Amino acid sequence: MFLFLFALYVAIVYKQHPLAAYFPNIGVLRAMAVMAGSILYMYYSDRTTLFAKISKSYSTSTFVFLSFLSLVAGFATLKKADKDQPFLSRDQTDEWKGWMQIAILIYHYMGASSVSSIYNPVRVLVASYLFMTGFGHFVFYYKKADFGFQRVAMILTRLNLLTILLAYTMDTTYLSYYFAPLVSFFYLVIYGMMYLGHTHNHKPAFMIGKIAATAVITASMIYAPVVLDTTFGVLRFFFGITWSAAEWRFRLKLDVWIVFAGSLFAYGFIMAQEMSITAHPYWGKARVIAIVSSVIGLLGFFHFEGAMEKHEYNLHHPYISWIPILSYVVLRNSTADLRNTTSTFYAFIGRCSLETFICQFHMWLAGDTKGLLVISPWLEGTGYWTFNLVLSTILFIVISNQLSGATGELTDWLITGREPKVKGHPAPPPTLPLVNTAPRQRPLSAQGTVVPVKRQSVMLSPIAIAAGAVAPVGPTGPDTLNKLMDASLRLETATRSEQSESGSSSGDIDLSNSLDKSPTQGESKQSARQQESVSLLIESNSTGSSSSSNHETSRERDRSRDSDATTAPMTFKSLWAQPIWKVSIFFGVIWLLNFWST
Repeated sequence: MFLFLFALYVAIVYKQHPLAAYFPNIGVLRAMAVMAGSILYMYYSDRTTLFAKISKSYSTSTFVFLSFLSLVAGFATLKKADKDQPFLSRDQTDEWKGWMQIAILIYHYMGASSVSSIYNPVRVLVASYLFMTGFGHFVFYYKKADFGFQRVAMILTRLNLLTILLAYTMDTTYLSYYFAPLVSFFYLVIYGMMYLGHTHNHKPAFMIGKIAATAVITASMIYAPVVLDTTFGVLRFFFGITWSAAEWRFRLKLDVWIVFAGSLFAYGFIMAQEMSITAHPYWGKARVIAIVSSVIGLLGFFHFEGAMEKHEYNLHHPYISWIPILSYVVLRNSTADLRNTTSTFYAFIGRCSLETFICQFHMWLAGDTKGLLVISPWLEGTGYWTFNLVLSTILFIVISNQLSGATGELTDWLITGREPKVKGHPAPPPTLPLVNTAPRQRPLSAQGTVVPVKRQSVMLSPIAIAAGAVAPVGPTGPDTLNKLMDASLRLETATRSEQSESGSSSGDIDLSNSLDKSPTQGESKQSARQQESVSLLIESNSTGSSSSSNHETSRERDRSRDSDATTAPMTFKSLWAQPIWKVSIFFGVIWLLNFWST
């Protein structure tokens, strides 16, 4: 914490100090401050007696009222897009994640897990997140075929950065925040499935067979006790990680098939796009059949699950969760108005749904979700529970939203080295080299008289390059103009001195006049005016040597630039830009923390 505060102080106060080069910019430090402050607040909220905690108390009327309020907020912020949106657009998926997250939060806050009619649909909401995981990543890897390490590292860091920090700060286990590990596991499964034999992904038989084979192999590894038990035993022996294989198997078994259902649906969607199925004459009938089937599927599912207890439903959930999910997707995109209209309130919550899901454990709830956090100044009386709910919810949503942005910025910086742009602090304009404004010494002729020179702007041209004033390739600017002027003055002084002694120079070419041509009477005034200007005089027999010397100068400049790059001071930014350091430091810290904890 001391090092962080010191770095923040240096970045703010000593922006131009050489010491600031060893620290990230103010944008990265600000994201670190948000992350550190949020975790500190969660620690003091849930792991100390600074705030009171109360037990959960389920009430059907309160649950219905809170759900109704969320519906009002969602419908009150409906907004139609300016142009037609694609199927399952980004705004639509954010909205989907948003209203599902609100339902899960109300479910957790009210302690409704004991009510089967609420527990069963909530299990479908968790499966919907995994359905989107399979759908989204399949579409990306099928169309982009970008299997680079950077994207994998970005996604896994984005999903797990906050979870890992909380696990060590709160002295909990990584799997206790089950959502991030669950999504990370199935993302790696989808990545491996799409990468193996990716050169043949365009073949339908190969792609469908690969999805089926991956689903069977993954399910076999989950259901076989030896695989998870052996893996967790190795983690416990080498790293001191004490995870429950039974709990993790229960989480995986509930949603083992829905990710592959999302992948199959994504593949069918891509094939339909390629075949332009909407232009088919039977598309209208197929659309009506899909809508009617979706309505029947939703009604049938709720009738089926409503008659079951939670433990009995868990046995059927892996095989039927795709029915309400696909039904919702079809109905949500059944018309253009439904597809193009989204709720900005739900989309806002959806964009920080990962942070709200994780932070609720310690910042909204308490005791690792077993109780409720009380930040109200009074603990009894009429309305204290409602006031505490409103106050804690506002603080919870604001911090989660800030954490979402900070986590994204830190992930980008950790993996790619890109530093976020600081809002309200535009980048300073580039500094130009200073021009030497000191008075120059006027050239003298052989007779000791001052040579009149009229300064004009000089353009970079092949003539100037051959004169040796500038290199063939290089920057232009005030420094180049000064060089051209100096060369012009030297050449003109030498030429005038030779002409005053010998009368003429047969080996020179005067670019101000015609070649080897004496001025006529009509040109005398023009010649007199040109004598006052700068004349670039080049010896005809030295052009080749000048060109070769300029090439040597260019090579020397390249060598000096390379030597400057190799001797540049090693800073934190340049060191962190090497991916091997990031991976080594990350795994080293994880191993040390686990070793010391045992």
